[in-house]
Amino acid sequence: MDRQIAELIDLIERSYISTPTDYRPIEFAHKMQYFAIDVISGIGYGAPVGFIANDQDLYHYVEINDSFFPIFALLGNMPWLGLMLQRWPFNAALPKDSDAQGFGRLIKYVGKATTRPSTPLTWCQLRHHCG
Repeated sequence: MDRQIAELIDLIERSYISTPTDYRPIEFAHKMQYFAIDVISGIGYGAPVGFIANDQDLYHYVEINDSFFPIFALLGNMPWLGLMLQRWPFNAALPKDSDAQGFGRLIKYVGKATTRPSTPLTWCQLRHHCG
């Protein structure tokens, strides 16, 4: 997480600090989405996706997320509609790991990251109670 914080600060200092002659606005909401995805993937899978490092909406994730926000709000208010969308034929429109962009592309990233061999930690190791 410290690495992603440092990358975010570096990005802001490098690209978004305005001067009296050069105005450099930042879309902070999107940068925070980039930051959140990189932190979660860094902690969960050992490496960030790279949104902050590239300073761009990789795989059009944020763009698609923004365009679907009204639909997510509707599904939050009508849970039965969400259940219906998970059934055929509607589920064909849901994201899949074969998608080239959007949430499906991130599903593919997670799938690759979770297939790497790793040593499972016990609860005791996670809680730092064992030596």
